[in-house]
Amino acid sequence: MHPIFHFDMAKGKKSTTSARRQQRPGPGAITPIAGINLSRCGGNLSNPVRDIEWRAPQAQELNTTYRRKAAKIYTHGAVADLVPCERCAQGRGPFQKCVIAWDDKGYVGNANCANCYWSHKTSSCSRRYVLPCQALMEEGHPLGDFEEACRIHCHGAHIPDEDGEESSSDEEDDSDDEYEEETDEASEAGADGDYGTTCQKRKSVGSPYDSTGGDTPKAKKMR
Repeated sequence: MHPIFHFDMAKGKKSTTSARRQQRPGPGAITPIAGINLSRCGGNLSNPVRDIEWRAPQAQELNTTYRRKAAKIYTHGAVADLVPCERCAQGRGPFQKCVIAWDDKGYVGNANCANCYWSHKTSSCSRRYVLPCQALMEEGHPLGDFEEACRIHCHGAHIPDEDGEESSSDEEDDSDDEYEEETDEASEAGADGDYGTTCQKRKSVGSPYDSTGGDTPKAKKMR
């Protein structure tokens, strides 16, 4: 009797473990994006790219504004796996990855990652002060998905040009400056009377009449 009882218990335990693993693939729980409504959260984000991937084996409730927006950042943003923020690099926060989102106006939530936004650490997220596109450029990594965010938020300031250098328009600015300097010099010369003085001298030399309208010796000879 005992061997049969032990076998039945072991079989039941195995089946229970298998069912749990199917519900929670990976290191933590998964909340499908299709099962939650984040339409009222801030940001013009409409194309989710991943489910909510939790570190813990149990999903947490999205019962506050901060939590719902953090979930939207996580499900709609890009993974900063090459340049995670300091908290995410230490494995802190409810989500498995360091994710930052942007919309047509720029980075959402001042470029705070989803984990920091969830934990109300919006003033200490290191990606807020060094944007992911900037961090990737400084470390020599390709911008990847963050190139689009850089074009919108930073006007492409951190996108390398064909020579691999950071985008810059200094040469164009210098030529414009030279043109403006020449224009300013000409305007200042006119304001000081230089142009008027020159014209006056030319008129007095070339005219046979004096300033009162009378004839000069040269005018009499001409007659």
